[in-house]
Amino acid sequence: MKFVLVIGVMLITLTGCFHKQETPIANVLIRSNGSEPQTLDPHLAEGVPASNILRDLYEGLMLTGPEGEPIAGAAKSYSMSSDGKIYTFYLRQGAKWSNGDPVLAQHFVDGFRR
Repeated sequence: MKFVLVIGVMLITLTGCFHKQETPIANVLIRSNGSEPQTLDPHLAEGVPASNILRDLYEGLMLTGPEGEPIAGAAKSYSMSSDGKIYTFYLRQGAKWSNGDPVLAQHFVDGFRR
């Protein structure tokens, strides 16, 4: 009788150890960053922790490619004046912000002036 009781308690205990696997959440990026950044304002942020997050959040006119080379970001291409002092960026057609508004050159001008 004791044996049956012990087996019953073990089965009840073991049943509690098993849990249903939850469905994974789609479209989630988990990225370790180390310490907390002081700010995510791109004009005030300092240090590696903030820089890591800001690179993930914002896309500039140009990005850094896998080999460290400049590649197109929000700009599809650019040209440079013969003296190397003036760069002209050409934005991608149909580029939109996350809220669906169109990306305009003036947005970049305003960001640089800020």
